Amino acid sequence: MFFAVATAGTRLKPLAEIPFEFHKNLIFVDTFINGKGPFKMMLDTGTDPSALDLATAKELGLSASPTGEKASGGGTGSTTVHELDPVMVKVGRLKTARIEISALDLSAISRALEKPINGILGHSFLKNRVVEIDYPAKVIRFYSPSSKSKGRDTNDHLVPFRFTSDSILVDAFVNDQKVTALFDTGLNGSFAIMPAALGRLGLRSAYEAAQPVRSIGFNGRSSNRKGQIKSVSFAGFSISPAEVVFWGEGTGHDTTAYEFTIGNGFLNNYVVKIDYINSQIMLRTVYT
Repeated sequence: MFFAVATAGTRLKPLAEIPFEFHKNLIFVDTFINGKGPFKMMLDTGTDPSALDLATAKELGLSASPTGEKASGGGTGSTTVHELDPVMVKVGRLKTARIEISALDLSAISRALEKPINGILGHSFLKNRVVEIDYPAKVIRFYSPSSKSKGRDTNDHLVPFRFTSDSILVDAFVNDQKVTALFDTGLNGSFAIMPAALGRLGLRSAYEAAQPVRSIGFNGRSSNRKGQIKSVSFAGFSISPAEVVFWGEGTGHDTTAYEFTIGNGFLNNYVVKIDYINSQIMLRTVYT
């Protein structure tokens, strides 16, 4: 099957274009750390700062000091965050950048995904950039922050965002009720509902009727539920009914700055351009 972008003839020239592996609905790119590699790193707009697996940090000869803090994220366990000195990161032909990074044990995630994960590229690498994720073509493009868009097409959906609490937050509607949503390429499902939102959105009965599922996050495994809600809408999109994961209480999602998450299960049909400079996301429909 051949995919093409509707306005391919007007594309800007990227600074770099890097192929990615789409494994179990998650994005992995070959990454060089301090000139060594490549290492398999997951691209995750729901993580800040970036992270290295403890074993990989040791392989690189980096000194990791426990901070006493626990990693935030899914799971019912507890994972200690380790402090690392900033590292030099290079992806494809993109100019090497020194970024803030932490270290933690990613072995549980690796086992769950049946794939070794050396680390996660989060906002400490992505922010202040213009990043395009072309899901159909399985490539990531980086553009100059000073480059000017050549105009929107009728297939484009513009999504303004707020970069708050080190998260990309957008406005969305769940069953016609306004919610704050996290834009998260680290979620392999389409949508997720936070536990604190169940009561406000009147979704407790939908949660109880949903099927149990097992999930994995920074803090290990957790039991959640997967079901349907009446509708999800944002930026001109309307999905009805919508399949969602309901995160359970005590699974690492109880205290968040958002009530809802938009993930790769939905985004993988589009070319997604995240412009950190102008705080906007462009989702471009593709055709076959």
